[in-house]
Amino acid sequence: ERRRPGVMMLLFSSMREQRVEVAPGAEEAARELPRQLEPPAVRRSRPGRPAVRAARRGWGASAGTGAAPLPGQRPQETHSGRRGRGRRADPVLESLLSLGDEPTTAQVRQAVSPILCRRPRVASTVFRVLAEKRHPGVMILLLECMRDRRVEVNTAHCSAMISACTKASQLEIATHGLGVTHQFRV
Repeated sequence: ERRRPGVMMLLFSSMREQRVEVAPGAEEAARELPRQLEPPAVRRSRPGRPAVRAARRGWGASAGTGAAPLPGQRPQETHSGRRGRGRRADPVLESLLSLGDEPTTAQVRQAVSPILCRRPRVASTVFRVLAEKRHPGVMILLLECMRDRRVEVNTAHCSAMISACTKASQLEIATHGLGVTHQFRV
């Protein structure tokens, strides 16, 4: 079956038209990326008793599970069972965002090294927030620091970095980032 060209392939075609130099191995990595990012097939089960009961009463399936705050209750007062998980990334994020748009590798390494070695899962939160704030240059430096520290890099990190580059219209950084992801064999 033949697929429509993905966003990355359209990016490469526009870069060829503008005669922008592409990093070696970047196009191959872009061709493999959509296949690697496809979600696995999910087996759907029949709704259980709570979902059926909620549907009969006209509630949503998530009623009573803490999905929405009660009237008069502030959203941060809800408890989802993951206590303090987002708080660990706050000091790292603050230090990374305070570095500005063009920090050096040493500055990024100094900002993330204390927590990145102890809690590598924090990197996912950091990448998500940096993508929202559109800091692709910092994300590439963070990927390189993770490579130097031998911290696992996955497709979520790489796709967040590439999408931040495309949103910020920084094609050169996107191609460099694809070359970096090719080095990780992601």
